[in-house]
Amino acid sequence: MKKNDFFNLINSNETEYIMEAHNAISAKIVENAGFHGIWGSGLTISASLGFRDNNEASYTDIFNVANTITKNINIPVVLDIDSGYGNFNNARLCVKEANKIGISALCIEDKMYPKMNSYVNNTQLLIDSDVFVNKILAMKEVQKDFENPIGIIARTEALITNNGLGEALRRADKYADAGADAIFIHSKRNNIGEISEFMKRWDKRLPVIISPTTYDNTNPKIYSEIGIGIVIWGNYMLRASIEAMERVSKKIQFNRTPEVVRKDICDVQQIFDLVNLDEYLVLENKYMV
Repeated sequence: MKKNDFFNLINSNETEYIMEAHNAISAKIVENAGFHGIWGSGLTISASLGFRDNNEASYTDIFNVANTITKNINIPVVLDIDSGYGNFNNARLCVKEANKIGISALCIEDKMYPKMNSYVNNTQLLIDSDVFVNKILAMKEVQKDFENPIGIIARTEALITNNGLGEALRRADKYADAGADAIFIHSKRNNIGEISEFMKRWDKRLPVIISPTTYDNTNPKIYSEIGIGIVIWGNYMLRASIEAMERVSKKIQFNRTPEVVRKDICDVQQIFDLVNLDEYLVLENKYMV
């Protein structure tokens, strides 16, 4: 699948799965694993930079990382831009920047700016749906002349903010009318029941995307049965790397030698392979005197 194949991905006859990446090397690992797309997660990119997931990382911070990802992989990148870093104009600037660096789709959510991560148990506030509609319209307008249109994913947090299924459906309908290319419906329940009910009442006028972090024990067959377009594994690469780095660093600190972790870590050659060092060595032989 090519970088600009988001629309083929979202319109696939099967449920597709994409994996989070938070830097270039994690994105390369995801691509090598066989995933058909990358989720550029706001949470994990922010955390990898040492920021909290409440827009402490700036627009520039996030897009700089995204640029390193798109340069190094050949599958679609869906970038999480939270609530668009401000008003309609900030959101449309995201589309312009995404076009420059080869992002395939942007996901924007209908929470207040600055947003807070959906899994934090504090007050989560939605913006007025008409204000969000205007963000979508502005994002669609700015890309009319792009050679490869960027997918606009409208994410409603109505279930996260306890505004109920009716409000989630009302907002999803409005966002579809505004020209969104897909709807992201988010839930932090520990089962898929809330999402299943949404899908029963949704008229399938647009593909639906989910990120089942809190209900990731769901049988994958169910995603297909209820008509989910894309499942995002939203933060697993960062969580895996944190676990591994903590384990290795503690072992080396305790034993005063890295010998005890050799079986737990990759060979240096694997790093060279991931960054395609062989290509450089060939060029060196060709061009160095």
